[in-house]
Amino acid sequence: DRETISTKIAKQVFEEISKNGVEPKKIVEAKGLIQISDPNILLPIIDEVIAKNPDNVKKFRAGNSKLLGFFVGQVLKATKGKGNPKIVNELVAKELGELL
Repeated sequence: DRETISTKIAKQVFEEISKNGVEPKKIVEAKGLIQISDPNILLPIIDEVIAKNPDNVKKFRAGNSKLLGFFVGQVLKATKGKGNPKIVNELVAKELGELL
């Protein structure tokens, strides 16, 4: 409910709980699975992804809005799945919108 971890990470935590019976909070902390929601951490990653993909930025500017998903996916990949997808989506859309 607090969006501390993603659904994908939650599945991993549940598997660990069933194997070892360890408290979920301890698993999340020990494995560094807390979701990244801080814009101060995410924005530099987003800027880097945008900078590395100038061709897709041009296509996005030309109206290919489906590329938003590409950029979000690249940011999530760069954060090893730890980026909060909702916040990443909002920030990427804002950053790309400012480039228009």
